[in-house]
Amino acid sequence: MIVGIDVGGTYTDGVALDHGRVVAKAKVVTKKNLPETFAEVLAKLIAQHNQPIKRVVLSTTLITNLVAEKKYDRAAALLLPGAGMAYEKLNFPFPVKVLSGMVDFRGRVLEDVNEVEVLKALKELIDNGYHKIALVGKFSVRNPELEAKLYRIVKKFNPEIKTALGHKTGGRLNYLRRIYSAVLYLMIKDEFTRFIEELKVIFYALKIPLNLVFIMKGDGGIVPLVEVGRYPLSTLYSGPAASALGAFALCNCKNIVVLDIGGTTTDIALILNKRPLLSHKGADIGEFLTSVPSLAVTSVPLGGDTAVVVNSGKIAFTGQREGPAYCLGGPAVTVTDALRFLNLINYGDSYRAKRGITKIAQEAGLTPFEAAQKIVDIFAEFVAVEVKNTFKRWENEPRYRIYEILTGKKFEPELISGIGGAAYPLTLFVAKKLGLKGVIYENYEVANALGAALARDNLSITVYIDTEQNYVAIPEWGYKEAIPKLKNYSEDEVKEFALLVFRIGAKRMNLRYPPGSEELIYFEQFNVVRNMVTKNKIFTLEIAVPAGILRPVEGRVLYE
Repeated sequence: MIVGIDVGGTYTDGVALDHGRVVAKAKVVTKKNLPETFAEVLAKLIAQHNQPIKRVVLSTTLITNLVAEKKYDRAAALLLPGAGMAYEKLNFPFPVKVLSGMVDFRGRVLEDVNEVEVLKALKELIDNGYHKIALVGKFSVRNPELEAKLYRIVKKFNPEIKTALGHKTGGRLNYLRRIYSAVLYLMIKDEFTRFIEELKVIFYALKIPLNLVFIMKGDGGIVPLVEVGRYPLSTLYSGPAASALGAFALCNCKNIVVLDIGGTTTDIALILNKRPLLSHKGADIGEFLTSVPSLAVTSVPLGGDTAVVVNSGKIAFTGQREGPAYCLGGPAVTVTDALRFLNLINYGDSYRAKRGITKIAQEAGLTPFEAAQKIVDIFAEFVAVEVKNTFKRWENEPRYRIYEILTGKKFEPELISGIGGAAYPLTLFVAKKLGLKGVIYENYEVANALGAALARDNLSITVYIDTEQNYVAIPEWGYKEAIPKLKNYSEDEVKEFALLVFRIGAKRMNLRYPPGSEELIYFEQFNVVRNMVTKNKIFTLEIAVPAGILRPVEGRVLYE
């Protein structure tokens, strides 16, 4: 059997599949100790269906929690921005030192690193207690030479200093996001490593081979547990990615809006042409604007356990979860209590729900029935507005625009698929306000774990070729070598070469994906003109196997 486990802010869900069927489900309260939570879910699943485990995929909120609670380590950055913006004047949430040294957009070194200047900056940072330092040069994705030189100087000065190189955080040009990504990597790396080691102990104890365990990535792919320590930031927002894939697995539709309504938040995602929509910029978390690939997801601070209050006679949501719903023994009235009072759900103490709603009604000057309806309506309206706003943001995503260009028509979702513990009946109310069809499928309450279980391998690399400078670079791998001997560097020839490089890399990484599913997701050609004649060319290509699922899961429609 294969297992998927998804960590939420309130609950952690688990699901086991055997021969494409859901054979076990589990839900536990998410603990501060995430490995302990995983172990509890696994034990519950195995107790229901004790068969050999072929694969386990986990999503994790570890990095999200570390940033939200500001429990990360201190780190700083040495920058090589060259000419242009004064980066030392930007309001970074960490110290930076701007140094001499410049690489231009072609990857040519125009100014070397000043070792005396580097050592002075290093001493100042160390004297202030910084022993984790990111080394980030502008255009280092085109040529990492100066970053590598900076690294050698730092390590010679003090081998104990922990470093991160900017060009390894992503292949596209976005210097600001590479700075944030490299620093955040250092801030969370040690805690993430401890987390992975604890997980390994648990799987050893359960006699599950580590090569069968994977961690969900924020772009909808997976990475082996034994390798994820090299790519900790890739797990950022792995939960929303699992949810989107789970919703797609249940309905197998072409274009759907996904509403994952949990106890704490509601996440909004899009499946476009049978693929989750990616953010072209990268994942943003707190103050950190990263270059980490992630789905284009909107997270709304409103869930089934969000507290309801009355302010100046008006019912409102606080945006905070104080505990379970009042009808489930919690301290505050929530939309779940309103649903229980209206007999739209059958779980929870109906007497506590009535008592809580009656109190809210008295404060708002309404009847209990009016108050309950008002709470549900406010929830549905708020989420519906956020869905509309999210559509506007999605319109700026390249793949969204490409879809409309290729089809010649504006995108229209087939339906809204609700998943998560609080999805029914709230999804149907939101869909009605949007004039769309809302659907709740069987196993909707564990769809996020289902998405994790069914996620497949994916990979993306950037290939940069400069025929005048005579080199090829793959920044994600820190690779820069003399250019291959191609015939005439035509567009087709360069694409074929990039695809070959991709397949070699995928084979070395032991990635498995459907043959022929590689895609060219970005292509740019720049002609180098000398004396009015095109002499050479610069190519930038991005090849990827997009995120997807191993197979759909047949499930009947429960509500629509």
